[in-house]
Amino acid sequence: MKTARAMALRKFPGKVRDFSLEIKKNKWVYFFKIAGKDQKFHNIVVDVMTDKIISKSSEPMPTTKASPLSTPLAKK
Repeated sequence: MKTARAMALRKFPGKVRDFSLEIKKNKWVYFFKIAGKDQKFHNIVVDVMTDKIISKSSEPMPTTKASPLSTPLAKK
């Protein structure tokens, strides 16, 4: 798993937010969800036997707006 994780992070730098081990099309694969430094979530599928990336997709991270309570008050 360490090699597969390193492979995914080398290709898509960021932080692993979720991962799982599953069977997909009769193969054991790791699923990684990476919060990338490019402000996108990357969904990476790595073959357990070969440690090769077999599937990838990206989606933009949701933007959060600052709420009025979280912004500092203006000094008078």
